[in-house]
Amino acid sequence: MNDVLLRTIDAIKNKNKKIHKNQDADKFLLTDFSTLEFYSGELCVLSSKRGMGKTAFALSLLKQLAVDKKQPVGFVTPGCYSDEYFGQRLTAMCSGVDAIKVCTGIINASEFTKIEEAAKILNKAPIEYFNEPNCSYFDAEEAIRNMVQKQHARLIIVEGFDYFQELVDAQKGDYRDTLELLLWSSNCLATELAVPIILVIDLPETDTDNLSEPGLYDFKKYMIIPTIASKVIFIYRDRLDRSKGNSKPAKLIIAKNEYGAVNEAFIKFDNRICLFFEERN
Repeated sequence: MNDVLLRTIDAIKNKNKKIHKNQDADKFLLTDFSTLEFYSGELCVLSSKRGMGKTAFALSLLKQLAVDKKQPVGFVTPGCYSDEYFGQRLTAMCSGVDAIKVCTGIINASEFTKIEEAAKILNKAPIEYFNEPNCSYFDAEEAIRNMVQKQHARLIIVEGFDYFQELVDAQKGDYRDTLELLLWSSNCLATELAVPIILVIDLPETDTDNLSEPGLYDFKKYMIIPTIASKVIFIYRDRLDRSKGNSKPAKLIIAKNEYGAVNEAFIKFDNRICLFFEERN
């Protein structure tokens, strides 16, 4: 027990040092979500059960920081979707035109004008983008280094962490070891570059109710994920909500936070343009 207490005290001291080190304004990023900020060098995991909108939340953060606040942000993905789809999602968010209309091209003249204006805004936004299908983690790492060192990105979002070549090709018995290696590599990279890195990761599939709120226990045999991460963020919403209107209730859950308190916030999801936001009084 004495060893446990000693390690606990050391961990508290280290966290305290990190918090004081990150007090300067250039050491953290504020978002438009009142309970969410990112600190220099922290590894974050953004997760949810399938269909809850973790990609939409990641893109909502990208819009907030890069488009609205003009903060350089890097977006990395191993080919989870096409470049066109990425552009369509952001265009819908920035133009206010229905995402389905943007994707299908069934739009009227006024909507097309809004899309053109959104494209001009996005073109000027400091967004760095890397998309290479089934690339290796270490190819992505090189891209991330360039984004931070050359383009001065202040936040990196890695969409589809599960689809890096090393994890896709890992044999069943080697998967957890490979996962742990890539997580520690990401942790070290965030520390070295002194930027927050967000890994967007699916929660493991289960046979239980997929509609309940998520928690750290849902990682099950991959508990190494929340163990290594500095911060774990969950997105939850009722996908069966049939109420009128486009703005639906959702919840932002910070289940682990080495730089502050764990907490929850009630937010909104605009299902017409696939945008998460928080209403302020």
